[in-house]
Amino acid sequence: MRTLRTRKFWPRFSILIWVALPLMTIGNVTAWAQFVTGQSRGIAGTVKLKGKATIEQRIEVTLLSSDRRPVDHSFTDSLGSFQFLGIGPGQYIIVIDEPGYQRLEDTVEIPPRSQSVQRRYYLLEPKGSSSTAPADTSPVSAQKFQVPREAREFFEKGERQLSKRRYHEAAGDFDRALAIAPNFADALSDRALIYMQQNDLTKARELYKEAVASNPQMSDALIGLGSVLNREGNSEAALEPLTKGLALKPNSYLGHFESCRAYLNLGRLEPAADECKRAKKLTEGSRPELHILMGNLFLRQGRKSEALTEFEAYLRLDSSSATAAQVRSVVKSLQDAGVGNPK
Repeated sequence: MRTLRTRKFWPRFSILIWVALPLMTIGNVTAWAQFVTGQSRGIAGTVKLKGKATIEQRIEVTLLSSDRRPVDHSFTDSLGSFQFLGIGPGQYIIVIDEPGYQRLEDTVEIPPRSQSVQRRYYLLEPKGSSSTAPADTSPVSAQKFQVPREAREFFEKGERQLSKRRYHEAAGDFDRALAIAPNFADALSDRALIYMQQNDLTKARELYKEAVASNPQMSDALIGLGSVLNREGNSEAALEPLTKGLALKPNSYLGHFESCRAYLNLGRLEPAADECKRAKKLTEGSRPELHILMGNLFLRQGRKSEALTEFEAYLRLDSSSATAAQVRSVVKSLQDAGVGNPK
């Protein structure tokens, strides 16, 4: 009898794998915005070499904690841009030690509850020069060599609107920025995010692709593109931008979450499990959508007790959504089949 019940509720699980995740992410617009933007706060900037109009090779930028422990590192793109997004509040040290140029260190403070990006501009002096130019901390300086100031101002205004969840106003500001600078990667990426929130996946995909074409080192645009492709059911294609995005930003929760989702959709359970583990390590507390994803993974692996635990954890965090009704049905089917929590 137990075998018959197990067969009976398996179709519900397959529906949950394909349906519940989109419902979860579409329904929680605020959380989705935070995932794609890497919690939106962080540090971004531009590095230039004195006396050189262009940078022949990428420059390494290291991020240290206030006690000088390594936090992350990045390389500038061809325009000298770098970014560290999704980092918590506190004091950080930027270190740039380019051969042939004076070593540069700069302290950057991210205030508590900040949802903005701290922007810097660094001009490296050749060794032997009498001084090193200080960091330019004005909010428009980080990309002043890439886009007109007016476009940058519209973009900054849009970011402020986005942080206040005023999506319609933010979209208008990003559109104005793009009317002035059509290849402005940051504005393209944020505008794509709003289209994705509105479930206009075609426009979101197009703008993410434009952002990546404009700045191939933009990890958030790559991961955002992978997210859209997953939502469209094209998980095979999603893996390429997700892999590239994670190479640039290894500590992206969303990147690992979406990679797990893509592998699971493709039936590749071993890499799916690896990506889910990485995503879980990067969480600050429990995330409902990760419990759903891991529950589905455990079901596919035949680990029904662990799946039950994940689904029950989800219900403790989000008991009133449309997805919750589906999860309760699955939990009941598992319990009716005699599945219990692991001891």
